[in-house]
Amino acid sequence: MCVCQECFYGDKCQFTTKHSGLSLDSILGYHIYPHLSLSQQPSPVQISIAFGTLILIIGVISGILSNLTFQVKSTQKTGCGLYLFTSSITSILVVIFFYIKLWILISSQMNTITGRSFLLFNCISIEFILRFLLATTDWLHAFVTIEQFFVAFLGINFDKAKSRQFAKRIICMIFVLTAVSIVHDPIHRRLIDDIDEERTWCLVKFTSKVEIYNRFINIFHFIIPFSLNVILVNSIMIITARQRSSVQGTFTFRQQLKLRFHRHKHLILSSILLIILELPRLIISFLPNCMKSPKEYKLFLALLCYLISLLIFIIFGSQYLLFFHKSSSSSSIPPCVCRNHLNEPVDWFIIYKLPRLSHSVDPNVANGTGYIYLDSSSSLDKWRFSSESIDTPSSLTGLTLGPLYKFKEYSFLFYNDQPPNIPISLVFGHSKGVVAFDDSTQTGFWLVHSVPRFPPPIVQGYGYPDSGRVFGQTMLCMTLNTSTSLPINSIDLLSTHFMFTRPLVFNSSLTSSAINRYPILSNSIITNKGHITEPPYTRFYPLNISSIEIHTFSKYGLSNIDMLSELIVPTLGTSMLSETWSNGRQINLPSNCTGQYHTENIEKLSFNFTVHHDHSKWLVSNDDSWVCIGDMNRQAEQKVRHGGFACINDKRIQQRFRQLVSEIEPCPKKKK
Repeated sequence: MCVCQECFYGDKCQFTTKHSGLSLDSILGYHIYPHLSLSQQPSPVQISIAFGTLILIIGVISGILSNLTFQVKSTQKTGCGLYLFTSSITSILVVIFFYIKLWILISSQMNTITGRSFLLFNCISIEFILRFLLATTDWLHAFVTIEQFFVAFLGINFDKAKSRQFAKRIICMIFVLTAVSIVHDPIHRRLIDDIDEERTWCLVKFTSKVEIYNRFINIFHFIIPFSLNVILVNSIMIITARQRSSVQGTFTFRQQLKLRFHRHKHLILSSILLIILELPRLIISFLPNCMKSPKEYKLFLALLCYLISLLIFIIFGSQYLLFFHKSSSSSSIPPCVCRNHLNEPVDWFIIYKLPRLSHSVDPNVANGTGYIYLDSSSSLDKWRFSSESIDTPSSLTGLTLGPLYKFKEYSFLFYNDQPPNIPISLVFGHSKGVVAFDDSTQTGFWLVHSVPRFPPPIVQGYGYPDSGRVFGQTMLCMTLNTSTSLPINSIDLLSTHFMFTRPLVFNSSLTSSAINRYPILSNSIITNKGHITEPPYTRFYPLNISSIEIHTFSKYGLSNIDMLSELIVPTLGTSMLSETWSNGRQINLPSNCTGQYHTENIEKLSFNFTVHHDHSKWLVSNDDSWVCIGDMNRQAEQKVRHGGFACINDKRIQQRFRQLVSEIEPCPKKKK
């Protein structure tokens, strides 16, 4: 009888657990008896089968659900979605190959499978595949966190399209480099026959240099992805808290940081669980020699712990599970976006509602509900005339606003200085619009318009008021980026915008998640109690729209300026032509040709109606590429009113508006 040295076992001490790490063969193999039935095998084998089956069921179900989630196109607009989609596949493959490995080991040690070619193929390939899949899954999760860090760091400058292209290259690099880094493993594997025990073993034997490299690469694939996750998750929260406290100013950095930790506690909890579940693997990777006995089968649980950790990212990715729940439900609500006439999502649309022209041959125009439009899904070579009446659910505004009247899951606010259901108050801004969003699908839109008493309150259903039929009106709808992964998304920016414009909100509803996420919106804006109280009284900020450059302008009344000629025109650095309401008892401001850039009033449009029949509010650059649509008129009284504009930088849109201009009001002659 042989008394074996440490790290060796077998009747002749011919086998070693050196270099085995968490190999199933070395941990479990010696507990499998060749000539016993499965039911007679010892408890380590029975426990392994039970745990392996449980992991297979949980892993496959979770992997399939996450795969169904991430294969939806809307989740793959950024690199993050591609990383998660790929990791959902590798996670499924890990548990499947692990289960295959387990049963091949049991069957071969019970002499049920004896084919040497098959056993050699299994020895070389399965262990390599498992190791490859485990490492790539860790790296994919790490790059999810890396991208989220750049989203937080770059904010609205983060390029989703480039991140997606970059992710495709990174995924390929992860696969190639991981495979190359562990290719030494199958090269050094071989089969050994134990004649006395009637067993065939799959063993690996490294030279001293390869052994050092093997330990290093194990540590590298464990430590680096894990460390990146922990460090960057905390960095994201710090950056987010600092940016939000800087932009909003309502909460201090410390308060924002506390809020971030509370909101992202699932990430913190998942990190703690990953630490606990990864610890056994990390400890074994640092072991200087070997497992001192093959009977230390409890180390097998370390491998099971790691397999459980593969599910943590999906289980605690609550926003993606919620998205899957919504997208898989037959009663799921549609995305909260601007829509074209085919009811398809679009990045933006512009409506020019024509005034009531009783002599028109078109019944909609004669009724005051006809309109022309531009949208991001159509060619911008000309204005298009809609066959739909703006007061119907099939109009652009009807299709966009309609879901708000049908589903309660949306957050929204309707604001109008001439509301349909409450008295007018000059204390509030001269502004009209709708903001709506849905946290579950991370979609939203902002509709800026000039129509009094529009839209109707939710309880009344969609419609178009008679007060909006007589005169021409403009509307600009913008689909917003409301992703919760952004430290400052479009709703955050609009919340601050409204602190300057102080809109009169007449109908609103916020979900509980929206109330928590947007404190300015919930505490100040929809209550009609919040506004800025100290300079600066004007604000200019870019809005994150995927296909077009849009900038928002806002002013508080204490600025006492003509918003168009004294804020927008000099800020954009271009002379512009202005079309705003010029009727009523207010004093109209004349064309302004002082300074480097001019603001000239439009006197006549190319339509067959005069500017006095037009309640729209827009500016177009004379030679540049800017168009602005918003709230304010060029009237003296408006200098002390609050309001805002959204300005679009697109030459094609500018050309469409510029062609509407027929005559310009000349600037007043300078007094000699």
